[in-house]
Amino acid sequence: MPAADDVPTTPALMSASTADAPSSPVDSAVAAATPAPATEDALATLDVDGVAAVGVGTVLWAVALALCLVLRGPLTDAGRGSWTWVCLTGVLLGAAGYVFVRRRRDAYAAAHASNAA
Repeated sequence: MPAADDVPTTPALMSASTADAPSSPVDSAVAAATPAPATEDALATLDVDGVAAVGVGTVLWAVALALCLVLRGPLTDAGRGSWTWVCLTGVLLGAAGYVFVRRRRDAYAAAHASNAA
């Protein structure tokens, strides 16, 4: 068995017991910056159902549609008349998406309530 001074120090040749120890200042900084694994008690479950995100997106498309309708003449003159149709499509798809995510949220809530009972 080699003496302690003869043990190679390159990461590829280090044993499993010494591989975990930081070997350079960069490794020490990375080890210090790496957060400890969170326990299940420390993690909070996010209740994200998408209703707010789809609702906000649909409202933003509606605002853009209103602006395009107000600025219809200048947009058409600039060759951007299709923007109105794009905004209308965004509003219609957003409305359909809003109905979908609300139904999905309600279905999840009903399933959760039936499982809890």
